[in-house]
Amino acid sequence: MKKITIIFLIIIIMFMCSESYSVKVTRGREYVQLHSNPIDKEFPTILVFFSFYCFHCYEMECKYHIFNILQKSLDKDKYYKIIKYHIDFMGPLGSQLTQAWSVAIHLGIDEQIGPLIFRAIQEKPSHSIEYIHNILMKHTKMNREEYNSIWNSKKVDDLMYKQRKAVKDLQLRYIPTIFIYGKYMILTEHLDRSSIDTFNNELINIIQFLLKE
Repeated sequence: MKKITIIFLIIIIMFMCSESYSVKVTRGREYVQLHSNPIDKEFPTILVFFSFYCFHCYEMECKYHIFNILQKSLDKDKYYKIIKYHIDFMGPLGSQLTQAWSVAIHLGIDEQIGPLIFRAIQEKPSHSIEYIHNILMKHTKMNREEYNSIWNSKKVDDLMYKQRKAVKDLQLRYIPTIFIYGKYMILTEHLDRSSIDTFNNELINIIQFLLKE
């Protein structure tokens, strides 16, 4: 009986801690609301802006694996789409890397290609665009002619335009930045970075909180 009582108390404490933790997600500290308009369907549910030159973006993708963990934690009964957009305004190949990322999105290989390009750029920022072309061609087993036709295609141009338009519409100023519904922007400077798990848990908690707003 005593053991059951202790277990019951632990469950209550865990519930109370969970509730109090969620209260800590406050506007102005963990996130900002960009406008009070209804949710704009033009924007994905979860929109991430990044650059392959950004070290913190690299950490989140390749070391923290935050978005893989987030995807698994989301409510399976609802459809939440995580979209990642590359920005032009960082590094000598910024614009060309946006185009390479657009090729990967178009081919549906962005999740596989992302870490490969991240590691290439982070290990040697002076890599040429030809090196990135070779990563994409090797992964897709395309020859140069096939690859060039996609690189120069209208679909890739449209994807590049979509990413640049989102940067402009949301008045993006720094990366990595995460937007929820195109309405809320998450602020990460106050998150606990003492461990990967702590950072991931806090960020996922904020995202899940905003998804219910």
